[in-house]
Amino acid sequence: KSIERIEKLLMDIKVIFDYGKEKKITLVIDAEQTYLQTAIEYLFNVLALQYNQNDDCFAINTFQMYLTTSSKKLKKSLVYNKENKLNLGLKIVRGAYILEETRIANQLGYSNPIYHSYNDTNSNYNDGVHYLVEACTTKDKIIFATHNIESINKLHETLVKANKTSYKNIFSAQLLGMG
Repeated sequence: KSIERIEKLLMDIKVIFDYGKEKKITLVIDAEQTYLQTAIEYLFNVLALQYNQNDDCFAINTFQMYLTTSSKKLKKSLVYNKENKLNLGLKIVRGAYILEETRIANQLGYSNPIYHSYNDTNSNYNDGVHYLVEACTTKDKIIFATHNIESINKLHETLVKANKTSYKNIFSAQLLGMG
């Protein structure tokens, strides 16, 4: 029964992505709790192989930069995209599940996956900005989601330094009302 449900889910996702491609709509897969994220990353890699080739870039994956493993996973994703000749479809955010991730780690007795300080999270996010700006081309779609004015300024400085301020495929985003 579970295999049938997974197969149906994959078919439904394919229908959504095919429709998005037909209508030229970019679809963003949001990051979730760490216990779901490995499956989401695998699913995204399968989708990217189909939807982020040639001049197309319709699938965007999200990295939560408050996770201590995020920088390593982001760099691994950049290598995966390059090796498979895929356009980058990536979004970075600081993260949304700080309290829940900490509670679960404490309950289950494993190491907290969250950076222990705000400064470490900011530093990791800003490093992600640098990696993505350096790696991106005009065929990619990159979203930098942040409410932090220092990170917005860092993004602008990095774009200027890389001579990529004219790129129409790099976006800065915030939740409505939080900017």
